[in-house]
Amino acid sequence: MVLLPLSLLLLVADFVSSSPLKNEYYNENLEITPLVDGKVHSAFNFEFNSKPIVPEPHQNSAVHSTVVPRLLVHLIQHHNLDSFSLTLSSGRWSPHWPSISHHTSAPSGIELQAWLKKGASGVNDEDLETDGGEDWDRRRWSRFKGAISGAFCAGIAQGKDEGDDFTRTASNLAQQEHPFRGEGLAEDHVIYTTRTPRLSATCTESLTPFIALLPCTSRAGIASLLNPHTLFDGDWTMIRIQASRQKDNSIRAMFQVGSVVDPVRGDRLRGGMGNRDFSMSSLYDRVIHMGCPVAQHSEVALNVPTDSLSSFEIQPEQGFQRLNSPDKVSWTTTFSSFSAQKPDSLNVLLKWSESQFRYPQPLPVLAPISARRILTGQGQERGEIGVELINHLDREVEVMWVERWPWWIRGFVGGVRSSSSVLSPENSTFSSQLEYSPPIARKRPTTLALNITLPPKTSKRIVLPYECSYLWYTEYPPDAHRGFEVPGAAFVILDENQEGTCPYRFHTPSTLLSLPTPDFSMPYNVIILTSTLMALFFGSIVNAMGRVWIVVDVRKDAAEKSEDAEALKG
Repeated sequence: MVLLPLSLLLLVADFVSSSPLKNEYYNENLEITPLVDGKVHSAFNFEFNSKPIVPEPHQNSAVHSTVVPRLLVHLIQHHNLDSFSLTLSSGRWSPHWPSISHHTSAPSGIELQAWLKKGASGVNDEDLETDGGEDWDRRRWSRFKGAISGAFCAGIAQGKDEGDDFTRTASNLAQQEHPFRGEGLAEDHVIYTTRTPRLSATCTESLTPFIALLPCTSRAGIASLLNPHTLFDGDWTMIRIQASRQKDNSIRAMFQVGSVVDPVRGDRLRGGMGNRDFSMSSLYDRVIHMGCPVAQHSEVALNVPTDSLSSFEIQPEQGFQRLNSPDKVSWTTTFSSFSAQKPDSLNVLLKWSESQFRYPQPLPVLAPISARRILTGQGQERGEIGVELINHLDREVEVMWVERWPWWIRGFVGGVRSSSSVLSPENSTFSSQLEYSPPIARKRPTTLALNITLPPKTSKRIVLPYECSYLWYTEYPPDAHRGFEVPGAAFVILDENQEGTCPYRFHTPSTLLSLPTPDFSMPYNVIILTSTLMALFFGSIVNAMGRVWIVVDVRKDAAEKSEDAEALKG
């Protein structure tokens, strides 16, 4: 009776020793970068990779994952996705900040993108009875959007599902913006994208389920620094979840959290002179007390740009390794190497030699290409919308301009106008490749993709006329006179897209557009006037019908009263 459990223990021990987690890993790292305007950018990255665990779509067998969150596995398996990406961001990314957010900057608001196989089905019995088709793909997309919205409290599926989704097959420009890296051909898949411009997309309700998916949550490791009270108090905040199914049927996921905090403002609020010194305790109000035992690699990097003029001091100096690069100097450390020196906690401190920070005048533009939205015209029905691109590099750059407007904006590509201001003596011809999808009222938005070649040191302006549609009375929001938010334009630098890497994307902030708005006070005025007239009318009729008129002899009544008074006196 004792040999049976002993043999089972030996079998389990042999299985564990012979099957190491060589295909599964979890890495985490934090990059802290001081910016030129005194602010500090923090980039939290959590990377997951699993073994081949995803079964075939029609197999209802259970799957197991050691490090990849089960929620992501369920979403990919249940909805038969190849990849998806969810981004929540608040604030605005300044062009004076360097391009350090891992090949892409976050759009303003909420963006959800997913690659689906055409006509494929999920893993439940209801899916097996369908015949596929575009309508079925849309139902799959709608159910996935509701599932991920509920999982991360994103509010994506709020309101009606009327054309805020951008649908297209794998065309040339679609492949350049969102490269397909799944199994099979890109022509057999379709990409769905929904974008909701919102000023405050990230909140504590979105960060809480995000932290719950991490192996050590917020108890250990770099994730212990994710304090919502300090993250959402900055100038810019971003939460991104990416997951994809690899060709070997494994899952790779990437969680990212970014924030830009202003230590100068915090020092002045505390009564200081405006010093830009910072530490982990001042940025996040927390320190790292212990490393995450699940993480194979846990790293903290402090990146200081090489063009920094002021001298600085980093504390503590033990356990850090200096790495030089052309644009920055990095001091990196792992928690394992640091714990060998000081096992208590890790609190990185950067102290500048200056007593008061002075903003550089003017602020340098560190982005290779900057863009801004152009909106001109008179009235609320028609106008011109476009963008202005400025190439700050010394070489020619090819950029793809992508627009996704709501269905009530109709653009006229026949009236596209382009003008350039060449800042260098070198001239280059304007070349473009255009893809346009007209809107369908309450079903499909307006989509535009245009390839633009920017000469070195050149600014180029591209505008096209547009016309706004009239909305139904019930489609206006409560604050209709504030304006309607139009998603910002997206840009993809194509010449930096090397094989095996993702193209660099950046966005413009969302824009407020005024639509023809009815006088919402008129219905209330009509209701009040009508109610007053009806009250007067019915009041008069009720008085006439309910009252009884009686003739009273006033003189006789007065004589009787006088006789009664004399009788009382006598």
